[in-house]
Amino acid sequence: MDTYDDIAFSLTGGNDSRISLAMLKEHKDKIRMFTYAAVDNSKEIQNRTQASYDIDRVILEKMKDNLDLNHEFYFFKNNKYQLSEEVSRAVSKNVFRSHGKFLVPYYMQSFPKEKSLHIRANLLEIGRSYLISPTTANSIESINDSYVLYVLGKYKGNTDDIDDLKEYTNKMNEEYYSFDSFDYQLLDLAFWGSRMGRWHAEIVNETDVAFQSYIPYNMRALIDISLSFSYDVRKSIKFFRDLINRNYPVLNFFGYNRFDNLYEQMQEAGNTMRNPYSRFKDNIFNRYNIYDNENKVLKEIINYNNTIYIDRNSLRKGNYSQLDLIFSKENGHAHLTLNSPYSSKNRGTLSYSIYVNDELYLEEDMNIWRYTNDITIFNLKSNDKISIRVNISKNLKGISWESASKVILKSYEEYQTKQKISKKITATSPASKIFV
Repeated sequence: MDTYDDIAFSLTGGNDSRISLAMLKEHKDKIRMFTYAAVDNSKEIQNRTQASYDIDRVILEKMKDNLDLNHEFYFFKNNKYQLSEEVSRAVSKNVFRSHGKFLVPYYMQSFPKEKSLHIRANLLEIGRSYLISPTTANSIESINDSYVLYVLGKYKGNTDDIDDLKEYTNKMNEEYYSFDSFDYQLLDLAFWGSRMGRWHAEIVNETDVAFQSYIPYNMRALIDISLSFSYDVRKSIKFFRDLINRNYPVLNFFGYNRFDNLYEQMQEAGNTMRNPYSRFKDNIFNRYNIYDNENKVLKEIINYNNTIYIDRNSLRKGNYSQLDLIFSKENGHAHLTLNSPYSSKNRGTLSYSIYVNDELYLEEDMNIWRYTNDITIFNLKSNDKISIRVNISKNLKGISWESASKVILKSYEEYQTKQKISKKITATSPASKIFV
């Protein structure tokens, strides 16, 4: 610590930087922390990118109000700092594409001393099963599929050269990953070596002109430990949250990439401090399938929070997730409440639909209505199959689109009755289209 004149530490509303802050607790008075955002007022947000930065701002405002942090904000919408032409050329020469070049002049202005150090936390993604689902095979094919999906997303689904790309990808991965993996998941190693070796190196290169970078997690022993836990532990980030709880437990109280804190989240979910696990007692379902455009099962998804989605490795045009519910009463109606929290201007990208015995009853564009939809299906009989399907109309990529595809089954109830209703289905959402 004493070697440097200034030590910078970037804080966001997410997981990785908070872990580093917990580890640095005893030294936090010696560190200058910062968070970048577009504006200092949520009402001035103009697009989704600015909105994502605003989540960081709001969370850090709450942390600053309650914790003694040496922290400041950089608001870049009205950018008042510019790089000189010479420095701009040097930065551009260091990287193939910009990852945050607009922030470099802020860094240079705020940390002008020659011996300045920036503590970063990005590599922690390696330990979080970033590309892996419960059904991901430990194989070179999984690496190939992940990379091809990434490229298709970058080129908006253009498949003109897809066969050549698959052949080349398989050839390179066969060359570099045909070895005894010693129980490592090959996709972890590919993420470690390719994404972090390529993408993260560019981020560090881009800021070299302002300060040196240091990543405490960049030790093989630490990375090895974080990869040693079971899938469930890694995906839930329990290892990292436990580290926070041990060193700086109050940090776990503030929301992770969301505005509401732990107490507010519990209240919204109907939990109490006495029984924080009450929301898991009545799972409506625990698993469902993802299918391809030929109706073949791609994988089974294990799920414990009544949520249907298309996982990030299956975001291909024509694929769909489907949950089947079997009506158990002799005759009657079924009432279900669905919620698709995502909404945007990308109409037609994602939709959900209701089928009864494989007949389409209802469909809704998920980008239009982000509130609950109360659906009642009438005139059912024993063993009728009710299917809830999440559909994708074009190739997408990334965890954000996986999250956008989520449909929550908030309730499902069956009613015994012999009464016949003229309608087959009703819905409260104005975006629902009825087909029967």
